[in-house]
This record gives sequence, structure tokens and C-alpha cells, in this order.
Amino acid sequence: MNKFKPLIFLFLICVVSMMVYIWFFHRKTPVYTLKQIEKSISNHNWNSFSRLVDVDALASSISDNVQSELGYVDLPDASNIAEEKLRKLIESTSPREDYYDFTRTKKLLAKWRENNFGLSVDWKKEIIIGKIETLIYEVFYKIPLNINDLRTIKEGSLALVEIPRKSLLVDTTFYFYLVFKKEGFNYKLYKIKDYDKFSESDNRMFKLYDAFYSEPIHRMLDSCVNVRIVKKEKGCKEWGYSTCLEDGIEVTVKIRNNTNKKIKSLEWEYLYKNKSRYGHLFDPLGAKQTRVQTGVYDYNTFDIDDNSFLKVPITSIDLMINELIFSDGKKISLSDRPYGQETISMSKAYELLGDEKVNKILNSP
Repeated sequence: MNKFKPLIFLFLICVVSMMVYIWFFHRKTPVYTLKQIEKSISNHNWNSFSRLVDVDALASSISDNVQSELGYVDLPDASNIAEEKLRKLIESTSPREDYYDFTRTKKLLAKWRENNFGLSVDWKKEIIIGKIETLIYEVFYKIPLNINDLRTIKEGSLALVEIPRKSLLVDTTFYFYLVFKKEGFNYKLYKIKDYDKFSESDNRMFKLYDAFYSEPIHRMLDSCVNVRIVKKEKGCKEWGYSTCLEDGIEVTVKIRNNTNKKIKSLEWEYLYKNKSRYGHLFDPLGAKQTRVQTGVYDYNTFDIDDNSFLKVPITSIDLMINELIFSDGKKISLSDRPYGQETISMSKAYELLGDEKVNKILNSP
């Protein structure tokens, strides 16, 4: 037995050495750093978090991703704001869902788009802050539970950890990357890569989800009434004797009621170049009746959006009916689409909407 003692001792040394090596090696990987980052967030420990990341580089990366998504809106102190929001998230002990107001951020973005991205600097700052909060929440409060299964891509002294995000609306998964930089034997979180592309893809999934649940209502509305642009030209909004006091854009439409009921109210939208204008029925329209009406919109020679609407050919304008109310009170409206029923599959989207419409949404800005 004694003659085997050296071998047993040597075997134990090898086992212990291997365990130490594996333990040491594991501690020197990006995934291990990510685990420690998650732990520091759970413990609301900013000091621990800041030792695991390059705070300045990360804040600058957050700012770049957000401003890239919004078209590089100039906000000089965006990096400082990102660092401030990041620290607030780490140190906050309030419920994760209370970190920021999701609804407020969505409303700000909607208002910005409605105004052709022409809001004041203060509004733009509020929107960027909201998007910074969104990014921080998405990245750091939704670190995947299965961290060990994340794919790591090595690029010299950098390591990219692939972060999957499953859409809540459409059955599909997107990816962005956490970039770690090797400093000595350890990895530090350095920046976030491709979050802007992930966010854009997620926005397209919302458009697809919206189109999916809107399509049956669109078909119902289109079967009840037809609205077609006949003519669009520069005209006069206000006359003074024989002189035009205020220019306008005249839009003439032909409206046909296909039903056996009187239409009390009808609203539609002109869609062109990622912009829109609204139109409505001036007076009730009888059953099976057709009417031509002309509406006049404001026109400012120096307004980019006004000129865009004036110059765009009517063949390039999509007319979408939003709401129809009959004289008996029955209403068909896009506002009644059944959101939140279930996550839709891509196959269902293609089946209902068709290849052309789905592909147009997936390739939209």
C-alpha cells in the first residue's frame, strides 16, 4: 500500500491543481465579470459595479447607441447624463419596473415623430434621457438568467458577449453585444454594441404586431367605405374680396358609402414619407351615396413638412381610414384593435398580411 502513496499524493495534487486552474481561468472570463456585474446590481453596490466596468467608456457608448438610433441628435452632455442614470439604476432599491416611466418615453417619441423631429432642444433632451433610461433598463435589469450559455466572440484584447432578447410581441429573437476589454488578467465591461440596431428591429416588430391586429379592422373599414384622392394642389385658405389672404393646400377626395346605413362620421389619414395628415367627412353621407369634397390645409412656404405634402404625388400617398361611425351609433375604429392577446408568429404575420406588406415593414426605417 505504501508504494501507492506517492501516486495517490501526486494524483491529488493534479486534481487540486486542475481545480485551482479551472477556478482561476473561470474568474478571468467576460462571463464571470458579467456575473459579478449582475451581483453588484442586485446588491445596489455602485463601487463594486464601477470596478467591473470602464464607466466613462460605457457611458459614452450608451450615449452613442441612443443618438445613433435617433439620428445623432446633438446633446453635448449625453455621456454625463448616461453615467448619472446608470448610477441611479445601480443604487436604486425601488422595484425594477419603477425605474422610469415607459409610457412617458413612448409619448415623447410619438410627439417627436409627429412634429417631423423638429421639437425644441429641451424636448429632444427629454427624449434622449428617456431612451438612455430605456437602454440601461433593457441591458442591465434584464441580464439573462442563463449567463453560462451566452456566446462569446474573441477579437484580440476584446471579447463580445452576445445578449439575446426575445420580442414580447412577435415570436423572434434579436441580439446585441456587451464588449469586454482585457486589462491584465481580468475583463472589464467596455461598451455596448449594436443596441441601436436591436432597438430598431424591436420597433419594426411593434409595427408588424400593430399591422397584424389592425388588418381585420382595415378590411372591414375598406369594405364599408372608399376614400380616394382625386386632386391635390396649392390653393387659398382665406379670401379677402378677390385677393387670397392666406395660402393653403387643397385636397379633393371622392368618398363612397358602400353600406345600407347612413355614415355620421368618418376619419382618415394621409400617409407619405413617414409623415401624416388627417382628414374627415364634413357632413353625414347617406346609404350607397358618393360625394366629392375639398379640404384646405395650412401652407407655410418655409415649412419643410408643408412643402413635402404639397409636392408629393397623390400616387405616393397611402390613405388609411381610422374610424367610421354610423348614424345608429355603431362604430368601427382602429382604436379598438385587440392588443395584448398573444405573441404572434412570423408565419401567421405572412399568412394574414402577405409577403409584400411584411417585408415592407421589416425593411422600414
